[in-house]
Amino acid sequence: MPACTDYSGATGSYHADYTGTALPSSVTVNADSVLVVFESDDNNINDYGFVLNYTTSFSTNQTCASITLLNTQSHYVISDKLNGATGNYRAQTICQWRLQPTFIDGYAFAFTKFQLKTGDFVDIYDNTVTSKPELLWRFDINNVPTTVYNTTCTKLLVKFVSDNWIEGDGFELEYYTIQTSIDDQSGVTAVSLYPNPSSDNIYIDLTTEEAGDIQFKIFDMTGKLIQHESVSHTGGNLHYQTTVNNLAKGIYIMRIQTNKGESIRKFIVE
Repeated sequence: MPACTDYSGATGSYHADYTGTALPSSVTVNADSVLVVFESDDNNINDYGFVLNYTTSFSTNQTCASITLLNTQSHYVISDKLNGATGNYRAQTICQWRLQPTFIDGYAFAFTKFQLKTGDFVDIYDNTVTSKPELLWRFDINNVPTTVYNTTCTKLLVKFVSDNWIEGDGFELEYYTIQTSIDDQSGVTAVSLYPNPSSDNIYIDLTTEEAGDIQFKIFDMTGKLIQHESVSHTGGNLHYQTTVNNLAKGIYIMRIQTNKGESIRKFIVE
């Protein structure tokens, strides 16, 4: 009595059960794992047994490319699927993204979706030495990402691996490149923004060449103005404080503007 069981779930379900001598009809199982069981009784009667032939078909689920090179500065979204496809990712998949834009000081990233299954994971490596990547983080169902992560590595390798078991809905990872500062004849020197990342307040220490109003403007990564404050300053050293605990987790840009130009700093709210 060979029995065919869909074994892709925790409990499985029977698809066919055969006994006797009649030649069974074919059966189709839409699962990535199948258990076939043969049982004989103890009546001491032997027979010729059975021969079972099977074929497999590869999943039609769309999945990510095997290797993708990303030189994009600013911001990009990595996903287990291509071109906005929907549905579960494919079993037995390995995809890699190599992040290596130029003139950056590091990355900040956060997962906007994370629905993997047992045995599947996303690894993030320091890929500064491409012949010997160094593992920084591994995310799976036992280590689900919950915050904004950042690193000063200028080259990263992101690797997604799924096993031959249950496919999930996948993940989306949004990353931003970080440039510590951009200054354009702002008349502001010795700018220091801290702590970075922050979940409460940020502080800016700076020195100006002359008196005047200083504009502190916070933008999100889409360019939307989130917060604006003007400070009248007599010149010299200035200690500025603002609260960011009302902001969503993510990357923000602080523009410090004077009548001579502006100085730009990126910071993270976690």
